[in-house]
Amino acid sequence: GFLSGVFASCGDYINDFKSNTETGNGYADITFLDRRKKKAVILELKIAQSTKNLKETALQAIKQIEDKRYAEEFFDDVISDIYCYGISFYQKNCYIEVKKVK
Repeated sequence: GFLSGVFASCGDYINDFKSNTETGNGYADITFLDRRKKKAVILELKIAQSTKNLKETALQAIKQIEDKRYAEEFFDDVISDIYCYGISFYQKNCYIEVKKVK
């Protein structure tokens, strides 16, 4: 909820903010476009079981984005770049993995 609030209040910098919206074969946690609608961002959030598997959990989030084809709706001639972020949390720790798919 916190991240949704942060991104929802960034209206001057991002467009088409969506939270838990149907895309591909599932529901992406957060998606949005940059102000010029040239770059897309997909965030998948996960809770890790310990600090030892933060990276593994973030990589699982990236794999989910790929497996469920969340980026599919952004593959068009207008959008030049698509960035997928897998973000994992454990207590006060966080790990972020990013993959550019277009």
